[in-house]
Amino acid sequence: MNTEGQQPDSTSPTPTLQEGARETSGFGLRVLGLVIALAALAFLLWATWDQVSDRGFSFVIVGQIVALLTLVLSVYILTRSILQTELHSQRRLYLTVQQDLGRLQEEAIHDHLTGLYNRRFFEARLQEEMARSARYGRPLAILLIDVDHLKYINDKLGHGAGDQLLKVVASSMTQSIRNTDLAARYAGDEFTIILPETDSQNAMRVAERLIAMVKKTSEKALPEGEPPVTVSIGIADRQEQRPTIDALIAVADIMMYKAKTEGGGVAKVAGRKLFGEYLTQLGLATLRQVEEAITFAQSKGILVGQALEELGFVTEEQVNMILLQQSQERGPRAQTSATSAGPPKSLGS
Repeated sequence: MNTEGQQPDSTSPTPTLQEGARETSGFGLRVLGLVIALAALAFLLWATWDQVSDRGFSFVIVGQIVALLTLVLSVYILTRSILQTELHSQRRLYLTVQQDLGRLQEEAIHDHLTGLYNRRFFEARLQEEMARSARYGRPLAILLIDVDHLKYINDKLGHGAGDQLLKVVASSMTQSIRNTDLAARYAGDEFTIILPETDSQNAMRVAERLIAMVKKTSEKALPEGEPPVTVSIGIADRQEQRPTIDALIAVADIMMYKAKTEGGGVAKVAGRKLFGEYLTQLGLATLRQVEEAITFAQSKGILVGQALEELGFVTEEQVNMILLQQSQERGPRAQTSATSAGPPKSLGS
């Protein structure tokens, strides 16, 4: 999986077991040196007292001194050993906490089902890439991806099969992009990809490669006789539009919706026209209505297409026309999906 991660810093102060072993070895050498020094001191004391007439008395004194020093040394060694054990215990606890913290940080930015980055991380990263693109005048494109007829799979084969297909799509995404790109699960059966240093033409190549890979890999994941799964992809770039983040996502959302109205399994690129021209071309709403839908979508955490529908900017007749067109272009499978699914929850679904 081509995800980006930070490599451990070689200069990090995090303690290691090798460092602990070196400290223990150094401590042992210090103890050995102290023992040798005490032995030398005892020899000198014995040699001094050996000149005294009362040799028995001198041996007693020397023995007491050696015993006292041995006791002090024993207390020192025991205390140092306890402190060393506690230090190693604290180091192990520190390492465990660091590992747990790293795992929690990974879980906070990844989707638990697919392993892709989640929407929160995607939005933060897109903001960074938009700022970089604007600062240096570099191209930037995003893909908004929707799995076609996932409800049909869930209803017929079960949600386990649907989850497996989402994993297939996620795997296909990571195999279709570079290490510098970012793939994320946006919401439900919707995914997104950030493509830095990529114009709309090259973004279309990525989308076409992804569509082909999803179709190929889904054939192996589905039972024999089931048609392969397809995805609809909307593409938007900021090379000449200079849009806001919300507008860029809205453009990709509308292009994805357009791909679905043409039967799915295709990618539609917004190109370099102004944002309002897309809406006029699709006949969805005015620019002011879309700006209102963007604000509404942000407050509800939904896509702009769904906001347009909920605000009444898209009629029920348009929804029925989309379902009819899908059934005509995709055959019996789409007809079954359209009649069983009812009106879609989102124009990007």
